[in-house]
Amino acid sequence: MDQWFIRLVTQYNGYGIALYVALTSLIAGVLSSILGIERELKGQAAGLRTHVLMTLGCSLLMSLSIYGISLAKKSSGFENLNYDAARIGAGILGGVGFIGAGAIIKNGLSIRGLTTATTLWLCAAIGMACGCGMVFEALIIAGISLLFMFALGVIEHFIDLKSPRVTLIVAHNVPILHELRTEAHNSQLVIKNIYTKIISAEGLENALEINLIFAFKSDKPSLYDFVEKFSLQPCVVSVKHNFN
Repeated sequence: MDQWFIRLVTQYNGYGIALYVALTSLIAGVLSSILGIERELKGQAAGLRTHVLMTLGCSLLMSLSIYGISLAKKSSGFENLNYDAARIGAGILGGVGFIGAGAIIKNGLSIRGLTTATTLWLCAAIGMACGCGMVFEALIIAGISLLFMFALGVIEHFIDLKSPRVTLIVAHNVPILHELRTEAHNSQLVIKNIYTKIISAEGLENALEINLIFAFKSDKPSLYDFVEKFSLQPCVVSVKHNFN
């Protein structure tokens, strides 16, 4: 398959390179959209369009680096001009790192976006492979990546169900989230996820239910101390926990 794509570059009286770029870009866009949809469904800022557009750019740049500049040299009479095709690839990785850093968000003591940054980096690699003509390899990597993303997602969900949980009900206007994160950090406890919703509870028309999911292997005494500290606060209506 790869050789068929590569042979397109020198066929059809110079139009082969255009057909090559069109086909490899289309394949790169389809593969990256599969990974981008998973991020889009989870509400990440770098979603479907970000993944696809970045992959298309990487594919085109690699095509230019390997085939475009070479063809331009032959047609312009600068056959002896030296250039390093790997330099554009190195530049792509630097640019992707910059975009990936923008996808990582630090919210207080929590960090989000690491998986999205990684999928952006992976999509860049898939685009670069397609741009080089290694379409079959890109298909394999995209398929394996998708398999692991969904399979590991199921495993992570199972671990979350078995992880220690603490549920607090507080008055709606009480700013307690930062205090919860700080106390967990001081107790060397890792909060994996925080879920909140507005409810009605014990005479409060608007109360806030806060569900904390801790790392699976958390220190049980520290968890009990955490629960005891917040159960004594007057703004907390109730505290429930499930440490399995």
